[in-house]
Amino acid sequence: MNNQIRMELKKRKVLFATLMIIGYAVYWISVAVNNSNNLVYYFVHDTHNTFMDLFNPITKEAALTYIEPYYSNYPALGNLFFAIIRNMLPENLRSDAAEMQGNMLSLIYLIIFLIGCVLIIEKLIKSYLRGTEEKGWVNSCVAYVILMSGPFLFCYERGNNLLWALIFLMIFVLYYENESPVLREIALICLAISAALKIYPAVFGILLFKKGNMKVVLRGILYGALVMFVPFWTGYDGLESVIHFIQNIISRNGGSITLGLGYNFSFSTLVRIGFAFAGEYDVVLPAAIVLFPALLTAILFITSKELWKKVFAVCLFIVWIPNASYTYVICYFIIPLLLYLRECDEMKRKDIIYIIGFVLMFSLYSLPRVAGISELDTNYELSWGMVVIHIDIIAMILFILIDNIRRIAEDKKHAV
Repeated sequence: MNNQIRMELKKRKVLFATLMIIGYAVYWISVAVNNSNNLVYYFVHDTHNTFMDLFNPITKEAALTYIEPYYSNYPALGNLFFAIIRNMLPENLRSDAAEMQGNMLSLIYLIIFLIGCVLIIEKLIKSYLRGTEEKGWVNSCVAYVILMSGPFLFCYERGNNLLWALIFLMIFVLYYENESPVLREIALICLAISAALKIYPAVFGILLFKKGNMKVVLRGILYGALVMFVPFWTGYDGLESVIHFIQNIISRNGGSITLGLGYNFSFSTLVRIGFAFAGEYDVVLPAAIVLFPALLTAILFITSKELWKKVFAVCLFIVWIPNASYTYVICYFIIPLLLYLRECDEMKRKDIIYIIGFVLMFSLYSLPRVAGISELDTNYELSWGMVVIHIDIIAMILFILIDNIRRIAEDKKHAV
């Protein structure tokens, strides 16, 4: 890699890290000025619910035969991990998630889980960006600002297992086209594990569909089926548990829309926010509404040439399609961000727009709730910070589409 390319890559990363640091400064100054009053409008406002995405599954869903029929909307593989933690706790704690919040032993397990995930993700970030500087100090800065970004802090606060799924997904994208056949096979297994933890990462399998690549696709499907479904026969009642699991996903996905407009970045929530600003709050959306985001993400994927744009489209699908896409799902966009930051093209004016788009997506916001709308929410209140992120995602989509159309037009012109 020559010095000119190194400098172009460094410019992107320095600009991203600098803007993120400025955003942090603005956020914490705002929090101090407002006496933390607006802090709850980025994080879940129930201050007694911290870490419950980890503690609730341990008490309600973890034990392999704890509840009949199958209770969880987590796949069985994720519950195996919860079961291990459950069996490491005293019996008097196993059925009381609130008690776990103040118990030293359960908090130690939580700390180990979070620190382990952060260290692994930091190494993976540097692996994505490796080779651009000899000392790598810029790569370290990028890793730290990402790991301290809003979506990641939200994920830490919830104790959500998305961090595991993200780790395996990052490994897949990093190595699925590697020259080493061993690393490529490991990448396929990692995709299967990620999908078995959070389901939606399975969509990343579309990256495998290339001419002459059918054997790889079939192996990926086989790994995915084994990792997803075999655990349902390890302590559960097999096929019946699979059926209950699917029913749980459908029922809970639909029930999430009653919680409010805040913290949720699904397409259905975006539409409902639009109606709310127009004065229509109680809007029942047809199930077919998911066809629009599915079609849009497909167009985005097909028209994109750069890998980071294709991965952006896949992440957008994962975020927009479910009804429940809380703030931590923005963490998935770390993958297209890192792919973009390691591109070797000369930095242009459009790159500044892309970088600002990613910065707005990962920034923290200490902004008040939306007056007149948030009061109607019984649980998750809508804040202006959430509105900014929704608008930013839309702006990124439009800019990528315009950029793609311009490139396609230029390619056709040169072909003639």
